[in-house]
Amino acid sequence: MDKQYNVILKEQMRKFREDRNYSHQYVAQYLQLTRSAYTNYENGFRLPDIFILDKLARLYNVSIEAFLYPPTLYNSFKELHNLSYDHDRVPDIQLDENEKRLIYFFRQLSDRDKDELLHLADYKTSH
Repeated sequence: MDKQYNVILKEQMRKFREDRNYSHQYVAQYLQLTRSAYTNYENGFRLPDIFILDKLARLYNVSIEAFLYPPTLYNSFKELHNLSYDHDRVPDIQLDENEKRLIYFFRQLSDRDKDELLHLADYKTSH
């Protein structure tokens, strides 16, 4: 991971914890980690995997992106999620957090990977 993202990640982890007055120990227990393991993430000595980030996002009721982008960019990103759809083309539906994450990650894929994923989804939903 880029050094800039590591700095943002550790700063956001600390900010969310401190904003809620949670101790290192409390967050570590929630994540089922030792206090020192969690502290290593928050100090930038180790990078949390996607599963740890997901648990943190659930704890703080934010999206994973909140840990990866500077607050101003993240707030802009949140606004994008609230854009209205063209109602003639897309039904008015509410997306849960997992659906939003799928769309976000799908957009990051190459065209070939998107095709493979769509074929897999077609197969899974037809059986």
